[in-house]
Amino acid sequence: MDNQQNYEHNLLVIDDEVEITKSLFRQFRRQYKVFIANSAEEALPILEKEDIQVVLSDQRMPGMSGITFFSAIKDKYPNALKLILTGYSDIEVVIEAINEGQVFRYLTKPWNPVELNLAIEQAFERHELISNNKVLLQKLKEANSTLEKKVLERTLDLEKANEDLTKLNIEKNKYVGIVAHDLRNPIGNALSFAKLLISDYTDFSQSQHSNI
Repeated sequence: MDNQQNYEHNLLVIDDEVEITKSLFRQFRRQYKVFIANSAEEALPILEKEDIQVVLSDQRMPGMSGITFFSAIKDKYPNALKLILTGYSDIEVVIEAINEGQVFRYLTKPWNPVELNLAIEQAFERHELISNNKVLLQKLKEANSTLEKKVLERTLDLEKANEDLTKLNIEKNKYVGIVAHDLRNPIGNALSFAKLLISDYTDFSQSQHSNI
């Protein structure tokens, strides 16, 4: 039994009583794409093939119980929200499973259709929130990775520029040293010649004054 309409949300219903699965199918078929299984073993291929966001399972079933089934799939399908239908005698077991993080909600049989409808709706909302958070977290990781890459590239660029400036400064100092060395002798000679001229001029002036 399957919906022919196109829905974004996929619901898996598991119960060993055919009439119950039919009833739940009728209740949710207008809101979600509903898949049904009459045992935990029948549910496994559906989980492998379909993108199931929410699983609603009976607790007491032949073979594998609902809690046991949820414990078996929790690592492989951690994103699937799990709800359990249980009798009053199994409530303590279910509460323990909830405390261990295996079950999102539990509802007792016979269930209230309005309460069950609300619980399933909240489960899909929770799944969407978790999925969106994971997408945002992935985008944040990618953005951080890109930023770190850009920072590293910029740092390398700055280090290269600093290295080039250091080399240029060394070359400048070397060139200035060569120029200073090459100019020292001509300037010294010019200075000595200038001093000599001044000295000769002074002697000549004194000689003129003594002849008058």
